[in-house]
Amino acid sequence: GNVSFRETEFHGQFVGSGMEVVGSTNFNDATFLRDADFSGCKFVALSEFDGASFMQAARFNRSSFAAVGFRGTVFNAEASFEQCDFASDALFPGTVFEDRVEFNGAQFAGATSFGYAQFKDHVPGFSAAKLHEFTDWNEARWPKTPRALAVAREHVERYQCLARLMNDLQKFDYHHLFFRKELYARRRAEPRSLTTLMDLLYEGICDYGNGLGQVALIWLVHMILGAMALCLSKFIDSWDQGSKWQALRESFSDFHYAWLLSLGHAHGFLDLNNKFFEDTRKAWEDVPWFGGIGAAQTILGVIILFFLLLTIRNRFRMR
Repeated sequence: GNVSFRETEFHGQFVGSGMEVVGSTNFNDATFLRDADFSGCKFVALSEFDGASFMQAARFNRSSFAAVGFRGTVFNAEASFEQCDFASDALFPGTVFEDRVEFNGAQFAGATSFGYAQFKDHVPGFSAAKLHEFTDWNEARWPKTPRALAVAREHVERYQCLARLMNDLQKFDYHHLFFRKELYARRRAEPRSLTTLMDLLYEGICDYGNGLGQVALIWLVHMILGAMALCLSKFIDSWDQGSKWQALRESFSDFHYAWLLSLGHAHGFLDLNNKFFEDTRKAWEDVPWFGGIGAAQTILGVIILFFLLLTIRNRFRMR
C-alpha cells in the first residue's frame, strides 16, 4: 500500500535496500542524518522526496522508479543513482547537490528536469546513461572551475559526456552550453599552452561561438577604430602646419572616407579599396602608417569575420 514518512527525521542509518513499494511513497521534507541506502528498490507508483535533506551519503543504485520527484531536495554528501531505471518523469528541479552525484548507466524513459538544480562542486556523471528527449537544464547552476588539475580534467570529461548526450538528442543549445563549459575547464586542465591562448581568443571574441551580438559589435568596432587610426595618422602628419585644433577638425572631417577605407581593409581579401574606393585610396595612401594600418586590419578582419560566420552557423544550426 501507500507509504508515508513525511517530515520524518531518521537519526540512524536508513537501510531500505531491495524493498518494493506497490503504492505511492512519500518522503517529502524528511531528514536523513546518517547514510541512506535505497539500492535495488522498486517503486511501482509515484515516489516523492521533495524538500528532503540527506546529510550523509544517499544511494539509489539499481533502483527502479515510476514517476519520481526530488524537487528542492538537498544532498549534502555524495549521491548515487547509478544504473537506475526511471520509467516515467524524473523531476529534480531546484535540487541541491553539494558533493558528487552519479547517474552512470541510468535510463530515463520519461521527461527529465534539472531546471534550477545546483551542482556545487562536481559535474554530474552520466557515463553510459540514456536521457529522454525532453531533458531540461534550464537555469541549472554549475560548479566553478576547480584549481586542482585532476578535478579540472574530470570536469572536462564529464562536460564532454553531457555535450555528446545532448548532441545525440539534437538539443543544440544545451550541447553548446556543455561545450563551452568543457572549454572553460580545459583552460585549467591545460594551463599555459597554445590551446589555452586560442581558447581565450575564442571566448573573448564570440563566447565560444555563442555571442552573435558580441562578435558583431567587435566587427563594427574594429572598422571604427581603423577609421579613427587613419584620421589620427593624417592629423599627426599635418599638426605642425598650423593650429592643432584646426588640423584635428580637418582630419576627422573626412571620417566617412576613412570609414570606407577601413571597411576595405577589414575585408582585404575582397579588394574593395581597389575595386570601389580607388580614388579615396589614392588620396589617402600618402598618409603615414596607411600600409601598416591596412595590413593589421586585414589580418584581424579575417579572424573576426571567421568567428562571426562561425557564430552565425551555430545560431542557425547549420551543420
